[in-house]
Amino acid sequence: MDKEIYKGFHGVRDASFGVVRGECVIDATLPDYQPEIRRIFSASATARPSGKYVAGGKAEFAGTVAHTVFCQNADGGVSVLSLPGDYLLSLPAPDGCDPVLLPVVPDAPICRLTGPRRLSIRTPLSATARCYEEKESSPALPTLSADPDVIPLIHAIPTHRTALLSLRDVRIGDTVRVEGETKVLASEATACVRDAAATPSGVDVRGEVEVVLKLDRGDGVPSTVRRRIPFSETLPWEGEPPANATAAGWASVSALDVTPADGEIALDLTLDLTAEATSPVEEEGLVDLFSLKEPLSVKTETIPFSDVSFLWGSVFTVEGDAGRSECNCEDAMTVIGETATVTVVGTAIENDLATVSGECRVSATVGSPTGDPDGGVTYSAANFRFPFSVSLAIPAACAGAGKIDATAIPLSVTVKLDASRLLASVELAVTVRLSTEKEAKVVSDVGRGEGDRPAREKGEIVAVYPDGNETLWEIARRYGVPPEKVARENGLADGVARTPDSPTALDGVVRLLIE
Repeated sequence: MDKEIYKGFHGVRDASFGVVRGECVIDATLPDYQPEIRRIFSASATARPSGKYVAGGKAEFAGTVAHTVFCQNADGGVSVLSLPGDYLLSLPAPDGCDPVLLPVVPDAPICRLTGPRRLSIRTPLSATARCYEEKESSPALPTLSADPDVIPLIHAIPTHRTALLSLRDVRIGDTVRVEGETKVLASEATACVRDAAATPSGVDVRGEVEVVLKLDRGDGVPSTVRRRIPFSETLPWEGEPPANATAAGWASVSALDVTPADGEIALDLTLDLTAEATSPVEEEGLVDLFSLKEPLSVKTETIPFSDVSFLWGSVFTVEGDAGRSECNCEDAMTVIGETATVTVVGTAIENDLATVSGECRVSATVGSPTGDPDGGVTYSAANFRFPFSVSLAIPAACAGAGKIDATAIPLSVTVKLDASRLLASVELAVTVRLSTEKEAKVVSDVGRGEGDRPAREKGEIVAVYPDGNETLWEIARRYGVPPEKVARENGLADGVARTPDSPTALDGVVRLLIE
């Protein structure tokens, strides 16, 4: 980003909106050929983005939510329903700000049976919005940049430059071999970035998509097939590549096409990738200025900005369990479906570790014997929750960060049965972002001032008794004398007078040579 000396500090103001919340609500009526529903065991949801609209100070994000519902039919059989719904999330967008929404995360759907073939589903949604708008002080008089009599005071402001990168419509695919007549009842796909690294060409993201297929093989019991599909892409920089950057990445599935044919099922997916990178920089701020010819009136302003110092992410496996009696499934002998949702409830920094804690909520559909002589099976829902805590190593320099933003997205869940308990294993994609709120005081406007300078004669040497903690710069400005000459007259290096905290002479007296 170009910097002109008389435009002051060019910072990056984090206009992040934090967590944006909404919901997807659908009322579905099943066709007449669908068996009547007696009971709902469980429901899961995945969100797929489709579009973004920014206009009139407002941003809207639209997409669909794919719901998978396990239910028991009136005839005692089990059905898997695939029910889509739409969502729309909106938030204010400042002028010049192009928001980016990180993956939309559905919470556990609330599913009610409102009739033999009618369902009502309400799914809470949450997502983190990112938006960076350029902030700079109002231009001081640009014509001053060509005036050799104008003396500026420039302050180096250590901060970090943050960039948002995106890559849409990334296509990947795979096939799943099946035997016999197989029908796809429902399909879900969840994507995650396992590793994001800043390189000279961009941010390299590597991750995978887990596709879950619910299949009907003709035996009346839905089966589950899982397939992991890896991906690797580079999100290119816009402009010059930064140095010493850290990065985090996110992935979401915008489209999933499942096509059975000739003993296999073709999977075709479209991904949207997002990366955030931050790198250390020194911005320049115009702190003050004066003219050797005439007094100037200088106004300053304080610009707030967020200094994002560290970004990182990884995939963790967390585990929890619950007793069979707690879940009312003492006789369960098989698990035919499981889902998980995650909530982050706390973050902390201690020494060189950032800790993210939260709660996993697991819902499983289990089968138990009916006790009938024909060996029938009855199905029920087993729900439980457990806490989790994961830690990520951070640089020691970031230990003083004032704010931690964390996201945790479940990639997969596996539930197993042992003699007395249900055992859950959940893979989480966790990202951490450290930032500190800062301020920079810079020049906002310059005009002609009043003639308040002390009278002086050419060639005169003036002895000044500093007022309190008055600096060499302030004294040079008051008398309209180049600060380097003030420094030399007092046996100091030229550069010491050009810092905001330039010292006074050690003996308490400052000598000025008026030319």
